[in-house]
Amino acid sequence: MLCSGVSSGYYPDKERGTMTDILEATVHNEASARLDARGVAKLYDVTLVDIANAIGKSEDTVRKNSDSAPIQEKLGILVDCFARVYDLMQHDERAVRRWMHRPNRGLDGERPIALLQSGRLAELRATVRQMETASYA
Repeated sequence: MLCSGVSSGYYPDKERGTMTDILEATVHNEASARLDARGVAKLYDVTLVDIANAIGKSEDTVRKNSDSAPIQEKLGILVDCFARVYDLMQHDERAVRRWMHRPNRGLDGERPIALLQSGRLAELRATVRQMETASYA
């Protein structure tokens, strides 16, 4: 499971997560067993530039060190958010991506993907948590 079987310790709620093994394999570098920015980009169906922006690093840095230790925490936040929405969307990857790309009333019409692309991970995380507690419009 994505949030429970990882030894990196970057997942805020380790007991959470029901993503499939295939999705988990997508986000990890097989050799290092760390989260990999390329895999996270594939998970969200965005560019590596988008992931670099999300985690506050340059594209060049992320391209050269896509699974480095200093970026694991922020990659973990992104993966955790995806896993939580994935659970809410009844394990439908396409539904998660649609939700990410559609204007959202709870964000005053902004798309959740814009939060990712502009590095506003705390807002993305808060939005997802509001959805989980049904205090989200």
